Amino acid sequence: MQFKKGPGWKACYDEERELYTAERSWRGFYQLCQIDREIYERLETGTAEDDPDALIASGRHLFEADDDYNTSAPTATVYDEDYAELAPWSRAKARAERSAVITNRELTDFMVENFPGEEKNREYRERNADREDPPGSVAVRPFSADDLPLMRKWLTDVRVLEFYEGRDYAATDETLAEHFLEEIPGGFRMIILYRGMPVGYAQAYRLNGDGFREYGWEDDGRTVFAMDQFIGEPEYWNRGIGSSFLLLMSSYLKKYESAGIILLDPHKNNPRAIRAYLKAGFEIVKELPAHELFEGRYADCFLMAKEL
Repeated sequence: MQFKKGPGWKACYDEERELYTAERSWRGFYQLCQIDREIYERLETGTAEDDPDALIASGRHLFEADDDYNTSAPTATVYDEDYAELAPWSRAKARAERSAVITNRELTDFMVENFPGEEKNREYRERNADREDPPGSVAVRPFSADDLPLMRKWLTDVRVLEFYEGRDYAATDETLAEHFLEEIPGGFRMIILYRGMPVGYAQAYRLNGDGFREYGWEDDGRTVFAMDQFIGEPEYWNRGIGSSFLLLMSSYLKKYESAGIILLDPHKNNPRAIRAYLKAGFEIVKELPAHELFEGRYADCFLMAKEL
């Protein structure tokens, strides 16, 4: 990667992906954008018409955050769920972690569709509209010992481990077999399929007394299931597979397990997962501070729920 920077801004050229990105900040405001080669080359020219802030802001907006508020909480807006993957060098992910509020999908969609400054995001969405898949593209099958090589592949990929298990997770044939072949009391494991191809893993289990206490969830007599899942093929991220899978499982658990509620506990700093869960009908119920040991520290999570 090649970089150039100046007061309040930094830009990157990723040679392997032929990708240009840049970030800028002023006081409490932060913005990450995808730019093109022309903008990248014009940065740092020093001319009045090539103001770095204006040049970067003219790119496609990926992520914004603002914590320069006197009365409200730090807020973030995610225009592209792949922002952290597109610019792993940037400070965007750290800004997302300290943002108390992430603008909901409906408001973000309204901004993209109506605000004059979002033309490039509108064009981007129009170009990618044909990526929608017909019903039945996402399915599941039971997990078996034959799937252990898949788990080894997925859980040695640092891109996946950044969001599931952690990059300090040491996967071996023995540890994978010990963990994933163990029976889940009141639950089951499965492989997520996309057009017949294995792309992810999930597990679902009926909540018991310890689970209710862990989540601080009142046992009102309804059947409650909790779930964990990940897409293990990064090239299939941001295709709506996660939300389609959760819609499928919502129907299954309601019909065959008499489930009344499903609970999820994503990390607060995983906006891609949170957006997918919101799209599938889940709502953020509350924060779970220091909820899960992850990469040597206890990570903050959200408790998300969906009534069936």
